[in-house]
Amino acid sequence: EIRVADPNDPSSGSGMFVNGSIEEGEVLYSIPWDLIIKPDEFDISKARPSLLSCGTAQSLLRELRLEEKSTFGPYLKYFHSFERGGLIAEWSDAGYDLLKKVLGPLFSARSNWIKYWHETCGGGSDPLEEKAAMYVVTRAEDFLLIPLFDLANHRNGHMNYNYENKKLEVEEGVSANGIATRDIVAGGENYYFFYFF
Repeated sequence: EIRVADPNDPSSGSGMFVNGSIEEGEVLYSIPWDLIIKPDEFDISKARPSLLSCGTAQSLLRELRLEEKSTFGPYLKYFHSFERGGLIAEWSDAGYDLLKKVLGPLFSARSNWIKYWHETCGGGSDPLEEKAAMYVVTRAEDFLLIPLFDLANHRNGHMNYNYENKKLEVEEGVSANGIATRDIVAGGENYYFFYFF
């Protein structure tokens, strides 16, 4: 189920939780290929890794502009609840400088995804376009926006590897499947692993 982490604290953040015990290797969910937002011309063997897939952002924008005519209606409601500002690239200079001071040598420079959107993708500066681009950066798995997968929280860095309990297997043209990578107790939260950069 998708719910807040602590039902008694609505500010505790949402996540994906299992209602019953799950064994390693079990399929948590299977999303059919036609329910995944992806670039119009998609070939996984030729895809260039980037956190911002220009084609995926353009496909998302097309669906957003269709409004209620889009077959992705429920998923797009989630998009509209997404608030920008979670990426370091969107922080103020003062916020960025403070993080750099706190992290010291662990700090890596921020990527300017808005600039990438404009210059590499040829995207516009319309707020909806920029929001769609930032949504793809924060929620896409490689080149795909996969309902349910992107509702799971992630853990950053090697020290948090023990929290990962789910992986994604994509069969191009067929489906994307969330697979348990270890046993998960009833009530446990699903996490996927993500390196911080």
